[in-house]
Amino acid sequence: FSSISFEGTGELDAFHAAAHGPDDDKDGIPDDWEMTFFKSLDRVAADTDSDHDGFPDISEYLSGTDPLDEHSRLEILDFTLEGDRLAIVWEAKSENYEGNPISYNLIRSRHVDGSVMSPIAHEIRPDGVMCTYTVQGDPEEILSFYSIQANP
Repeated sequence: FSSISFEGTGELDAFHAAAHGPDDDKDGIPDDWEMTFFKSLDRVAADTDSDHDGFPDISEYLSGTDPLDEHSRLEILDFTLEGDRLAIVWEAKSENYEGNPISYNLIRSRHVDGSVMSPIAHEIRPDGVMCTYTVQGDPEEILSFYSIQANP
């Protein structure tokens, strides 16, 4: 997932979840995804980064991005704070490599010290290749760390 603090520093982290579909090589990535992009089951694993973009291959699978294109990754692109409204914008994919829809969750925490990030929005559907979600409320509450999770 991609994280952003109110100050605007972006940080890209792996988001690990159970893979979908057969995984004969037990690397956490479905075999059909590996065959689609790499034509082999022995070139990638959950911790490899084939396009060297700082986004592990398992995260590329989960977010629907291209593991061979360093410019294809889930990241927060912009945010705007106006009074009690914070608009967060990220590049989005409407579907994964199989054509299944992808949605996003927005989570937040007041701290980045390993605290649990609480969900504030579920199943956000992109409109085209961009997704915007606006958080409204007490300005003290808005000043938090936000992350985006892809739901493959």
